[in-house]
Amino acid sequence: MRILCATVLLSLVFPALVPAQNNTAATPKTTPEIEKIVHEYLMKHPEVIIEAVNKYQENQKNEEKKKAELSILSHKGQLVSDPASPVGGADANSAVTVVEFFDYRCGYCKKMAPAIAKYVNSSKIHIVYKEFPILGPDSAIASKAALAARKQGDYVKFHQGLMALQGTITMAQIEKVASAQNLDFAKLKADMENPEIQAQISLNQGLASAIGVNATPSFVIGNELITGAMDDEEFQAALAKVKPKS
Repeated sequence: MRILCATVLLSLVFPALVPAQNNTAATPKTTPEIEKIVHEYLMKHPEVIIEAVNKYQENQKNEEKKKAELSILSHKGQLVSDPASPVGGADANSAVTVVEFFDYRCGYCKKMAPAIAKYVNSSKIHIVYKEFPILGPDSAIASKAALAARKQGDYVKFHQGLMALQGTITMAQIEKVASAQNLDFAKLKADMENPEIQAQISLNQGLASAIGVNATPSFVIGNELITGAMDDEEFQAALAKVKPKS
């Protein structure tokens, strides 16, 4: 049976190597003979292996994309309508909604921050900010500070200020950002310890896991999950796939 199956497989993958059937019964090839034929063929045509691997990776990527889309659809409410998530830009009913998972110590997040700010300030998108600190304690502190700043009604500017910081994020740097935004730093520090803030971060982490987000920045635009920084052209193309609400 093993020899027969291998022969059938060989005829499908390497049809040129298997003699055409006729009325005369052919002598079955042994497994070593088949393996030798396959080996010799692959040595002469190594591109077949590359094509097979590429096809496999393409199939895997498509499967992952389908799974992500289904997960996004089933968690749409949490992604775009969670009242505990800070928002910015245009009204959700008139613009393309972009959900961003980010970390304040992520270099790629910082790289994209000016482009995101440009689109938000031009009211071309409605953005939902998902604090997703995955790069250590400093990231967690920064996320708590940003959500605490929201209690004073100035999340977006504070968020942009934190994104502009370079290197390690300390409480001294956070205080400078708060001072630049005329925020009450003593209140901000107290609010950072509010259990609701940690609960929101934990909720974001659970949501990220549910839809397959494991890196920053990650974006949900329409029903598509996009991981990694995009240049302006790529970002525009992603937005163009989604029809704005009228």
